[in-house]
Amino acid sequence: MREITLISNIEKRFHLYGAALFLCLAFIGCKKNVDTLGLGLYPEEDRLGLITTDTFTINAATVLVDSVLSDDLPFSLLGSYFDPVFGRTSASFSAQFQPSTATVNFGEISTLVVDSVNLSIVYLGYYGEQSLHQFTVNELSEDIYKDSLYFSNRVFSKDPNNILSKTVYLPNYTNKNILTGEEPDQLKLKLDAEFGKRLIEQANISTEREEFVELFKGINVSIAEVFINAQTQGDGAIWSFDLANAFSKVTVYYSNDTIKSSYDFVFSDGLTKVNHFVHDYSGSDVELALNDSSVGKTSLYMQGMSGVAIDFKTPYLAGIVSNGPVSINKAELIFTIEDGTTDDYIAEPEYFLAVKTATGNYTFTVDETDSQLNAGGDLNTENEYRFLINRDVQYIVNEFVDGNDYNFGYRLMNSSAGIQSARTILKGTDVGIGEVKLIVSYTPI
Repeated sequence: MREITLISNIEKRFHLYGAALFLCLAFIGCKKNVDTLGLGLYPEEDRLGLITTDTFTINAATVLVDSVLSDDLPFSLLGSYFDPVFGRTSASFSAQFQPSTATVNFGEISTLVVDSVNLSIVYLGYYGEQSLHQFTVNELSEDIYKDSLYFSNRVFSKDPNNILSKTVYLPNYTNKNILTGEEPDQLKLKLDAEFGKRLIEQANISTEREEFVELFKGINVSIAEVFINAQTQGDGAIWSFDLANAFSKVTVYYSNDTIKSSYDFVFSDGLTKVNHFVHDYSGSDVELALNDSSVGKTSLYMQGMSGVAIDFKTPYLAGIVSNGPVSINKAELIFTIEDGTTDDYIAEPEYFLAVKTATGNYTFTVDETDSQLNAGGDLNTENEYRFLINRDVQYIVNEFVDGNDYNFGYRLMNSSAGIQSARTILKGTDVGIGEVKLIVSYTPI
């Protein structure tokens, strides 16, 4: 199993910012403000003797991503789908919550009756085809710590006998309320009334956050495993939710004598939420690619939520300097989406290129660190992802001239893997199929 390891110290490969890359990938990705791909190329008068080549051998393979940082991200993911190419994928999340006010007045607790308890979480969107799912809510039995880092393969303990909800439901998120300004669409699940009674009793004693989350460690919201295993190919979706929205909450409806009222418990910014992802590639095309690197000649696979990425290398790059040093005018790497593979599952809108170091870690390319340069990565209208690596290639070939080999390869990565569920099928490296291609223009010096 291959995993992404991001450096946080300075290494020989490049004196760049591994910690910044770590944070950049954990959230929404690094974007430049400049729109012109290719800014910073050499001026026209320096292009005498320019040589352009696009016949480099590229070795590429689909690899597993072990896990990604997944705590306190903007979105919480939930759902499952059965992709005929990628197999089964599911997402769940765990989240802490707390009383919504510093003081409460429930009246006489001894006569208070909980009528119902609802979990409401606000939709942000979905990936796949909305279909029937069995949603399960469990109370956590393990602490979540605000000052800890949690990754997507981290599963918190829960009492399997303490199921707060098991609901079969067909979500119908439409996004209509975003335009009208009305109350946003929400997934609403009915929870156990006894759980609500315990929440009220504790809030009546104390609404202090640390004391509350010590007793109520949080909830886990997931899709029942038996349901995931029963899904048919092409079925299912992953929904994204905004727990920071005021309408995302646990609401306890109660009666006290002749009075009916309600009280909210909220997913505060000061608390922690963690996304969890599971991929089952058994019997899929992706499993074949993971077990046989030669599949990369025809097809390459990318998937978010700590799924799969692409490792590649241009082994004969040193040939550029076989007759002496060169000046790199432009180096562009191009990946192309396989025809007809986005009809049912749309492609990821942006990818990120990382360079491998001598220790097997990954960091920024030199071009990515230039604030005046758009290094690329956005999906264009030709169904391509293009990356400029001018300065990165210049660094490598300069080191070849000095007798050093720092050509360790690259990884195509999902820049928002902790919150993005999209997958993409790319053309492989075989010549003549619209293959992965490196185009380099250079001038002998």
